[in-house]
Amino acid sequence: MKKTLLSCLLSLALCMSVIGGAAYAEESDTAVQTTTQTTVEAETQSILPPVYTWGTVEIQEDGSLYLTNDDTENIYNEVIVRISEETAIVDAETGNPMNSSELEDGSVLHVWLGNAMTMSLPPQAIAMLIVANVPEGSEVPQFYQITEADYTYDDTDSSITAAALKFSDGSELEVSNDTVLVPYKTKNIVGLDSLIPETKILVWNDADENIEKVMVFANEYNTDVDTDGDETVTDTEDNTTSDPNEETEAQPSILAPVLAWGTVDIQEDGSLFITNDNPDVIHNEIIVRISEDTPIVDASTGESMYASDLQDGSTIYTWLGNAMTLSLPPQANAILVVANIPEGSEAPQFYQIIEADYTYDATDSSITAAALKFSDGSELEVSKDAVLVPYMTKNIVTMDSLIPGTRILVWNDADENIEKIMVFGYEYSGYMNIDEEVISVSGSELSVNGKAIDEMIYVPLRAVAEAAGFEVTWSRENGAGILHGEDEIISGILPDTESIQTPEGETMLSAKCVLDNDITYVPALDLAYFLNLFYVR
Repeated sequence: MKKTLLSCLLSLALCMSVIGGAAYAEESDTAVQTTTQTTVEAETQSILPPVYTWGTVEIQEDGSLYLTNDDTENIYNEVIVRISEETAIVDAETGNPMNSSELEDGSVLHVWLGNAMTMSLPPQAIAMLIVANVPEGSEVPQFYQITEADYTYDDTDSSITAAALKFSDGSELEVSNDTVLVPYKTKNIVGLDSLIPETKILVWNDADENIEKVMVFANEYNTDVDTDGDETVTDTEDNTTSDPNEETEAQPSILAPVLAWGTVDIQEDGSLFITNDNPDVIHNEIIVRISEDTPIVDASTGESMYASDLQDGSTIYTWLGNAMTLSLPPQANAILVVANIPEGSEAPQFYQIIEADYTYDATDSSITAAALKFSDGSELEVSKDAVLVPYMTKNIVTMDSLIPGTRILVWNDADENIEKIMVFGYEYSGYMNIDEEVISVSGSELSVNGKAIDEMIYVPLRAVAEAAGFEVTWSRENGAGILHGEDEIISGILPDTESIQTPEGETMLSAKCVLDNDITYVPALDLAYFLNLFYVR
C-alpha cells in the first residue's frame, strides 16, 4: 500500500481559491469573506461498492467465519467470510479496533466483503471490514468508499469548511468541519482534507440521522492534482487506473481452484461463455477469461493447444481462480483449460500441492514415493514408476519436482490408477513451512526458530531470505535490504516500523517488525510475499 499525502497537492488548489476569492472580493466591494469550491473525483467511475451482509457467526477451525441470516432475498445470507491481515475489525460501541480472536461464536456481525468471491456453495469472500458489538436498538455504522469530494473553503485562512462526498454505492453525504473525525489504528491526525477519493470511511449516525463520528481508514492510493485545476485520482505509481474486477494475486492462495465444465461459446473478445454442468458451482453460466499465460491442454494427446484451437460447441473443463466478478453472468480468470476429452473417458484432474511427504531409498537417497496433499483437501500417492512429463518445456521432471506450490494435471485409467502426471513450471522462489515455530525453507530446516507475537507468526528475515537464495545487506540508516541477483526486492526495513521501502515506494506490513537478540523478525506472511515463497499458514 502506497502512502501519499494530499496536503501539498491541495495547497495549490487552496492558494488558487484564495487568489480567486480575493479577486471576487475586490470586484464586488461587498464581500469580506467568501468561500470557493474544488471538486476532486476518481478517474475510474467503475468502482464497485463492497458487498454488505450481516448475520450470526460460527467461527471455523481455520479462523474463517460462517455467517448466516434469515434474509432469503439476499444471495449472501449464507457465506464463508475469510479474514486477512488487512481486514479491519471495529467495535461499534467503542469505536476501537478489535482482534479476530475477540469475535465470539453466536454473535451478530456486520460485514462488508470484497467483490472477489468464490463460486463454491456457500460462497467465500475476504472481509474488508467487520463491525461487531452493535448496541441493541442502535443504528449500524455504515461503510463507504469515496468516489468524489466537493470541498468548500474558508477564504480567510483557506481551511476546508465542508466536504460534499459521493460514494461508490451512489449515496451522498455532507461533512462539516464540526464533524468528529478519527483515524483507524493510528495516531495520525485526520481532517477534512483526508476525505479524498478512494478513501474508505465508517460513519456513525445518531437517532436523528445526524453524523456522530467518522472513522477514516488509511488511503491506499496516490492522488494527483493537475496544475490546470482538474483534480484526478489514480492508483499505483505509474498513474494507471485500476480495474476493480481484476483478480489480485495473494501470496499464496491456498483455496483450491474452482472446476467448471460445459459447452463453450467463444465470444468476440476471446473469452469463453460456458454453460456450466458442475452442480457444486453456484453459477451455471460463467464467462471464462484466458490470457497468454493460461495453459490449454489437449486431454487426448497431452499436448499444449492455442486458444484459437478451441471450438464453439465443444466441451471443455476449466479450473478457475477463486476471484470472480459480481456481474451476471460472473467472470473469472482461467488457471487451466482442458479440451478434446475422449468420449467415455474421465477428464484429467488439476491440483496444487500444499504438502509432500517423501519416502527415500536407503541406498542412494533417491525418492521412491511421494504422498501429496492438495489445496482441495484430497491426497494422492505417487510412486517412482509414475510417468512425469513437463508442460511446454523439454526440462526433465522427476519425483523431486513434486514440491509444495507445484501444480499438476493427473490422468487416471479406468481403474483409477495414475497413467500420467503433467508438471507445470514452478512459479515460486521456494516454499516455507512452519511447524510449532520450527521453520524450513524448501525442505531445509533453519537453525533459528520463528516467534508467535500477538497471535501472529514472525520469522527471522536474514535466515529465511538467505535460505531462499537471496542476499541480505544491512545499513544503520536503512536497516535490512534484500537482493536477488541484481534485483532489489527490499531496499530498507527497520525494526519497530510498520512499513518497508521497496524500489516502488513505501509498503505497509501486517504488523511492525521486531528486533530481538540482534535478529530482525517480520510477519511470516509478509516475508513470504516479498520473497515469492509458497507458504501455507
